[in-house]
Amino acid sequence: MSGIDPDLLQRAIKAEKARARRSFVFGFLFVALLTMPIGYFLARLDGFEGVDRWTVGAGITVALLAAATAVIKVMQWLASHMAMSFLQPGGSGRGGSNTSRAEALAAAGLIEEATAEFAAARAIDGDSIQSLRVEAELNTTAAGDPKRAEDLFLRIRRDPNVTRSQELYASHRLIDLYIGPLADQGRAMVELRRMADRFPDTVDGQGALAELNRRKADGVE
Repeated sequence: MSGIDPDLLQRAIKAEKARARRSFVFGFLFVALLTMPIGYFLARLDGFEGVDRWTVGAGITVALLAAATAVIKVMQWLASHMAMSFLQPGGSGRGGSNTSRAEALAAAGLIEEATAEFAAARAIDGDSIQSLRVEAELNTTAAGDPKRAEDLFLRIRRDPNVTRSQELYASHRLIDLYIGPLADQGRAMVELRRMADRFPDTVDGQGALAELNRRKADGVE
């Protein structure tokens, strides 16, 4: 079985992101046309006439839609952070204060010491997504243990409090491991299929599907 080309996968994801941006722009312009009468009416109230009324009306419409888009984005950001604060109070989830030393050791590249500290903290408080993630990333380095990283990313996905974005992140990192240091192309294909099935409406899922279709066209299963 030939290996998955990570560059092609990244290009597929970038292509989907570009398509999503184009869709957003076209959708924005379409809604702007539909709401143009509102801007026209407001421009008329301000006393503009003729071509100026249409020009000012278009500007008002775009400004209103941009403001509405910004408000929606801010509300989504606040909602996601409120949910994260609820699931992981204190910023690190349960046991956050007990893993601070382990995270400091990890940042210093002291792998064995950090692993021991993580194990000690979990013996008291159990797993937390934050500590699992930090230890997993530590083990993706050249001095780390990629099999240990694999286990930790899988544990992130199995955590009952895992969010959709955290699950997607763990899936990406598992694919990186299987393509890279673990060199397990079969498991990489399983993860690509899983990502395409679990996140079909995201650029990541569509990029994974594009990579799978590319391999199918090449006769790779």
